[in-house]
Amino acid sequence: MPASRQSHGSQPNPDLEPEYPTSVVNDVLVAAGLPPITYAEIHQVLDAEGIPREERRHQVIQAFVTNMDQTGLAPIGLKPEATSQRETDIFMVSIPQDHLCIRLFPGGTRPEAGMFFFDFYDARRQVAVNAPPGYAVTIVWPGGLAGPITSVEATMGVTPDEGLEKFAVVERVRCSLARPRQEPYLFDIPSRTRPEAGVQVGQAVRIQ
Repeated sequence: MPASRQSHGSQPNPDLEPEYPTSVVNDVLVAAGLPPITYAEIHQVLDAEGIPREERRHQVIQAFVTNMDQTGLAPIGLKPEATSQRETDIFMVSIPQDHLCIRLFPGGTRPEAGMFFFDFYDARRQVAVNAPPGYAVTIVWPGGLAGPITSVEATMGVTPDEGLEKFAVVERVRCSLARPRQEPYLFDIPSRTRPEAGVQVGQAVRIQ
């Protein structure tokens, strides 16, 4: 599925700076429905540190942004529409008698992370939407149902803009979707994990 990165600005220059730097951290903040870090805020930090506003300061700012990405948030949780590369391992779970689907995507995580992000996707309009009222996904454990999966944004205490809400779930579990006036719908989370080259993986065989 093609995807394009939503740019928050170009490289700064001493004459004219865009409002936001292009940054992994800013991508994550925007995906979570939070305001990105602006150049004005970075200038305030550098002013407080006594770094003069001279013609080469834009190089200092670029180094600041690079360091922020290297030591700050990892680029995970981004939806396919927000990434700069073609995403792979995207799955759709059709929901019976519903125009919505459940979309599973890596969100920048590697296969060995053993997880997916998911959101609700309007198949008619081909856009992501926030979970409608009364819709909840729960993991079905051997001992019964766990509590509903909380959105990433809810755990951060923020309310995302429409279409930005997302959830995280581990691979290879069975989930149950609850909807108003509908029976629970069960579906399985796939797996991206593959054995390393040359590694043999045994399989259990039913004998009775």
